[in-house]
Amino acid sequence: MAWGQDSCHIREVTELPGSHEFASHFLEAMAGDPDPRAKDRNMIWGLTADLSSKVPVQDRALYISKSSDGGRTWTQVARVGAAYFDADIGEGERNGLAVSPGGTEFVITTQKGAFQILPQPGKSDAVVRSIHGPRVPETDPMVTIPKVKGDPVTAGAVKITPNGRGMAVSYGYFDLEPQILIYHKGRDGSWIEDGPLPPIPTEMDILSMEFANERNPRPGSLYVGTGDQAFHFHPQTKKWTRIDGVGDDSAIQGISMVGGPHLAACWGVYNPISADVVERVTHAQF
Repeated sequence: MAWGQDSCHIREVTELPGSHEFASHFLEAMAGDPDPRAKDRNMIWGLTADLSSKVPVQDRALYISKSSDGGRTWTQVARVGAAYFDADIGEGERNGLAVSPGGTEFVITTQKGAFQILPQPGKSDAVVRSIHGPRVPETDPMVTIPKVKGDPVTAGAVKITPNGRGMAVSYGYFDLEPQILIYHKGRDGSWIEDGPLPPIPTEMDILSMEFANERNPRPGSLYVGTGDQAFHFHPQTKKWTRIDGVGDDSAIQGISMVGGPHLAACWGVYNPISADVVERVTHAQF
């Protein structure tokens, strides 16, 4: 849905690509240009997943689209075929999207890992490069998701630095403890792994990430939202700090760092008091 600027009526978005069967209109993830000096700060990009059982498996796809009018209309940028995701094991629940400066390329995350997406002018399907990530070490009989030893660990949240040269990707989601890997851009334009951050003090999935300073050209101070809490990584000490004031089982779905850590949780919204302290300003009831 998108709000019209000239009225308070809700207008249905119909331009998103895909089969238009169930779920193809749901935006799995959205992202903007990470460069604070970007030419068009109003441009946004969205990831949709065409996973309906009514669509033949070979025809299912993920789509990256862009909008310059607040999400009212969308233009397809790239199509990613069925080889790069797995609709049978919960695809669409944790997909992530990151945009390079200028919107020239993208990174998406799926049940099969993280992928660099390079749109091709005049072509629907994009060039897709696999990004090196962790593999499932052993099959866990307690896990219902059917992954086996050697399968890619599911990738989730992803953020690219303002200069487009660094990136952080989270991995986990039931098949391995949550972890965050840092990457840098190689000379050939591919993403090269630098290694993991210290283990985050939680066993819950990583749902959201945001750099503390959008003008910092390298991955540094990082805020992370998980299925239970929020944490702040301090690059100087290489340690994690739990954000004070977040309620139990909050499931931090989104983070904004405009003026401090603003947290969007399943059970409410938190505004910043300081860099590591927030207060709840809404009280949802279920």
